[in-house]
Amino acid sequence: CGAPSFGIEWSNRAYQGAGAFCDIYGAYYGDEDLFNVAGRLRLLWLEPQVNIKHLHWSWGHMEIQDYHQRNQRGWEQDQRIFFTRKAAGFPGSELL
Repeated sequence: CGAPSFGIEWSNRAYQGAGAFCDIYGAYYGDEDLFNVAGRLRLLWLEPQVNIKHLHWSWGHMEIQDYHQRNQRGWEQDQRIFFTRKAAGFPGSELL
């Protein structure tokens, strides 16, 4: 879910009413959390006619920027949070 779109109901009801994304991640894995949670709830719709080209530095599309380097420092922590949440069934991801 690298470039998700949300309806108002999802935004109001997701993550027990806390918002469209799980807010405990720094810069990484929030989209992966969303993909798993929305899929588990059978509310994920991947539009086959939409393709968003993600010009990310890690794929050689640009030079790494200062903010990318700062964000990279939180990768391992965000990864640990994600896999801990996944193992526990994504607690707090229930809809209102």
